[in-house]
Amino acid sequence: MSKLDDIQYVLSSDFFAPDKNKFLERQSSFIMEVPIKNDGLPYLSYKYDKNLKGYKGGLFPFLAQNKGVQRISDYVIFAEKGSQLYILVVELKKGKENTIKQLDAAKHFVEYIVKTTIRVKQNSISPQIRCISISDNKRIRKGTMEKPVQYQDNYAEFKGKVFRLKTFLT
Repeated sequence: MSKLDDIQYVLSSDFFAPDKNKFLERQSSFIMEVPIKNDGLPYLSYKYDKNLKGYKGGLFPFLAQNKGVQRISDYVIFAEKGSQLYILVVELKKGKENTIKQLDAAKHFVEYIVKTTIRVKQNSISPQIRCISISDNKRIRKGTMEKPVQYQDNYAEFKGKVFRLKTFLT
């Protein structure tokens, strides 16, 4: 059984991304769409930046609705390259807002998912967790060649046109 199967066993399919092949951010006056190219690598895409019907408080109804308490990033990608599990926490933004708080909140959330998977499936998982910010106003608009991913403390900023999964799994 793959590590992705174990993750899928723990997580609700209600949160599968509506379209696995792209990141999509919709707001009243703004739409950002970033295609994902997986290059044959297996992955799961979850979208957690949404409210659940019937639950006061959205995704985390058991947490207070105080400022910053219920933060979460837009997407979480679970991918396997060889025997290594990677978890990519992705936040999309329209402008220049800082994404660190939402990425950090989601990082803690995925650490809980990993610990739950280890507990339930009684296996060993040591994922590489990466936090990625995508700001629409910093993305490359023309055919400029993309630069290699530069991580600083497992955080990176994506500025390209197409999100190539394999470039984030190193």
